Amino acid sequence: MIFLAPVSGLAALVLGTGAVAALHFLKLRRRPVRVSSTLLWSQAARDLQVNAPWRMIRPRLSLLLELLAAAALAGAIAQPVVQGATPTGSRVAIVVDVSASMAAVDDAGGPTRLDRARTQALDLLERLPAGTETAALALGLPSKLLAGPTRDRSLLREALLGLSPTDQPEDVQQLLQLLETLVVQGAEEGGRQAPWTIVLYSDGGFAAAGQALSAAVGDAQLRFVRVAGDARPFNAGVVDLAAERDFDDPQTLRLVARLAHTAPAPRELTAAVYLDDAPLGALSARAPAPTDGRPGQAVASLTVREPRGGLLRVVLPGGDALTSDDVAYAVVPPASALRVAVVTPAQGQAADPFLLRAIEAAGGGAVETITLAQYEARAQAPLWDLVFFDRCAPAATPTIPSVHIAAAPADAGVTVDGPQGGGTIALWDRRAPALRDVSLERVQLASGPTLRLEGQAQALAQLEAGPVLARFRRHSVEHLVTSFAFSSSTWPLEPSFAVFIANLLEQLPAGGDRLISRVVSTSQPLLLTPAPGARRVRLVGPVEREIAVPQDADRVSAGRLERVGVYRVQGAREQVVGVSLLSERETTLPQAESVELSGRRVEAQRAETLGERPLWRWLAAAAGLFALLDWALYALAMRVRRSG
Repeated sequence: MIFLAPVSGLAALVLGTGAVAALHFLKLRRRPVRVSSTLLWSQAARDLQVNAPWRMIRPRLSLLLELLAAAALAGAIAQPVVQGATPTGSRVAIVVDVSASMAAVDDAGGPTRLDRARTQALDLLERLPAGTETAALALGLPSKLLAGPTRDRSLLREALLGLSPTDQPEDVQQLLQLLETLVVQGAEEGGRQAPWTIVLYSDGGFAAAGQALSAAVGDAQLRFVRVAGDARPFNAGVVDLAAERDFDDPQTLRLVARLAHTAPAPRELTAAVYLDDAPLGALSARAPAPTDGRPGQAVASLTVREPRGGLLRVVLPGGDALTSDDVAYAVVPPASALRVAVVTPAQGQAADPFLLRAIEAAGGGAVETITLAQYEARAQAPLWDLVFFDRCAPAATPTIPSVHIAAAPADAGVTVDGPQGGGTIALWDRRAPALRDVSLERVQLASGPTLRLEGQAQALAQLEAGPVLARFRRHSVEHLVTSFAFSSSTWPLEPSFAVFIANLLEQLPAGGDRLISRVVSTSQPLLLTPAPGARRVRLVGPVEREIAVPQDADRVSAGRLERVGVYRVQGAREQVVGVSLLSERETTLPQAESVELSGRRVEAQRAETLGERPLWRWLAAAAGLFALLDWALYALAMRVRRSG
């Protein structure tokens, strides 16, 4: 048996027994009473002796009951527990949270939350009886079954020792699927088996966010061991980041970041900004105090003239509880004016004037008008960001974004030979970026062929006879095809035509990527564009990863990278990628008081109480019983005196 609060219990014992002794040493003032017989003098002398200070107290049952009550109450305050061999059940699932907040340090110079969780999990493993069927799991992104179910202690110990922190939030749903699988497998084995006991070592971040463990785990018992400290440590982090160049003036770079902190009072937050290690400026904002379980947050912005591209870093001073959220990254493209080419069928055939005016009105920059033959001569090394093919088709789809008007390349998967049709456009996809804020209900088309779509091509607008506007992807970029020339429709006379051309200049990849910086977090998959002819893409950084490139793949996924940092990329168009945490929940450093499993709320407990039975309730009940007996004895004595 051990005491969780021995000092408090000892103080209560001294004060309680002292108070009882003081009451019995206290001399009472009695009024004189004339008696009828000297036989009563001996009793009166005994009463006087009791009330005289520093005299030996005669043993009495009431004194014994009061001392026992005081001792029992002091024992309850000391919180005694009886050591148990294991949590309830002979099958135990040890779950350790490895999310980003578990790398926090609650006390300066102390261990991380994950270090404490690992130590406590190993201690529980050693205390389990021999032959206990045990499984070890990691709660992260994704959650994993590390070992088991098994009775091999060495295998489980090795799995727990191999736990490493991540810079990601946790995936609770995947953990639930793993737990359900354990329970189902046990049920399928047949026979009567003890229910599972799930021991979760975590700071309860998912519970603080309002998530519950809703899993079909039968009669499994949950024990929640909160490894976070009692007081929330100070932490500050970058929880959101965006950087974008101005469309009209690409040399103007705008940076916006959301900064958060956990200090109890409003706080001034300042982050330094670097571009390829060269200072670029600073972000500063005064954030209010945290409210409703959320950190204090403020948005800071910075606008600079910077034509260079490179790796942008936003860095907080550090020195707080969590380091992974002190820095955020963005890959900034270099400033460049949008370069547009309009390709005509042959020399002497002018480009559509409506198209040229719309490009100029939308700020399309320098527009170069060339013939199809001139384009083919330069197609291997295009110098444009976007190409319009006006009533002509190249031999192959360009490697840069393109718009094909009344014609399509042979490898596009789209042909302009569908059923004949004309009139009003019946349907169009308002969700498509190219058709954002575009209305086609008043557009009239002259009779002509519609589009025939194959493969992955998607229709964006169509007549009753068939599609007249479609999109397809090739070479990892997007291309558009129309079945009609703009001059053979009323569309150039509508305001929506200018909006459509402006959307193309802004939304197609060459227009968007040259303005918008790339920000990647640890909670989202990293997509990469393989270099021409590359068979494998390799990441070198805090985590090393190699990805095979499928044949004709426009993009490959490197999955979610679990560590924050800078990654060098080999075999892809991207040469460098910065990965950031950017998680408000992890920056908050949650400290949940309870978690919920299948509708049952489980309070947090300390690791040293795991597998132990508390006795304070029994001692408190005993103290009350002794006090009740003392009162009953006193009442009986008073009744006897009155009747005598």
